[in-house]
Amino acid sequence: MLIHRFNPLPNREKTGQTSHVYGKNLKFLEIPLPPSEKQREIVSHITDIRAQAKQLQTEAAQIQADAKAEVERLILGECHEI
Repeated sequence: MLIHRFNPLPNREKTGQTSHVYGKNLKFLEIPLPPSEKQREIVSHITDIRAQAKQLQTEAAQIQADAKAEVERLILGECHEI
């Protein structure tokens, strides 16, 4: 597993200073990555969540359209009965 080796940033917080990451510092940071299999699991999980969100949006749009049609039917139906 990779770890970052640029330690001055975290140590600055101990003295009450604000840490900033500048472009020139990014080349010193090593970001740990999960194993490839775990990355695939994460991608699959996110893909599933996005598909579920899309389905819920579709269902919500249909419910809204049905409700709008029902309200219009009630309003127009009442107007015709008067």
